[in-house]
Amino acid sequence: MSSRSKNYYYKGKKEPGPIEKKYESPCTHYKISSDKLLKILQSMGKADYKNYNTLEKFFTEMRSYEDDSVPNTPKKADNNSSVVEVHQTKPNFEEKTVNALFWVPKFDSYKYFRIRIAPSNIKKAGMGTYAIDDIPKGSVGYYRGVAKTEKYVNMFYSWVIKSYDDNTGEVDEEDAVLYYVDATNPKMSNWTRYVNCGLKEKDNNFDSDQRHDKILYVATRSVTGGEELFLSYGADYMINNLGLKGY
Repeated sequence: MSSRSKNYYYKGKKEPGPIEKKYESPCTHYKISSDKLLKILQSMGKADYKNYNTLEKFFTEMRSYEDDSVPNTPKKADNNSSVVEVHQTKPNFEEKTVNALFWVPKFDSYKYFRIRIAPSNIKKAGMGTYAIDDIPKGSVGYYRGVAKTEKYVNMFYSWVIKSYDDNTGEVDEEDAVLYYVDATNPKMSNWTRYVNCGLKEKDNNFDSDQRHDKILYVATRSVTGGEELFLSYGADYMINNLGLKGY
């Protein structure tokens, strides 16, 4: 990544600025008895649960009780809302820092990494995302949004959820469209909605994957603090939405 990204990103500051006070949790349901949950809480003592380190430990302890068998099906209330079909939605901030939750296989643990949301280095791309902390290869973040049917979805901010094997969570041979995860509304989504598509394939440091009815953002290599995060959306997206020709 060019030094331009780092220079713009830090703007000469020693620190990236205040972190938004939100506590992202795993994108899953849990299957656990109240007795087992109580034992987990007791084992952690009287720690402050509004502390990112404590939350990392708690969610890691809960990992074995995660239950992805409960699907997030579209709701009638969401389908009755007005349809927004825009390539970019203007945020109510110039830039901000968030603590993004990742599952990190390297550490066999959940970890929070700081991510800056600020104007992208790519023209016409609007906002982008920049790593503050180093993000190890294989780290997994979750794309969050509202479950919607095709009739009511904004395709510019959505991923399709296809039929999948209940046991493995992988997309099955039927490959049928079930619904969409729409992240148009910032209040119902997270940092992943601001990740842009790299101008070249080598720029992309994340990839997308579906497991059960969840869309995962997976780091394809180690990402160094200061780098902008990129994920391929395909040639059609690059040509039609970013104005690139002959991509």
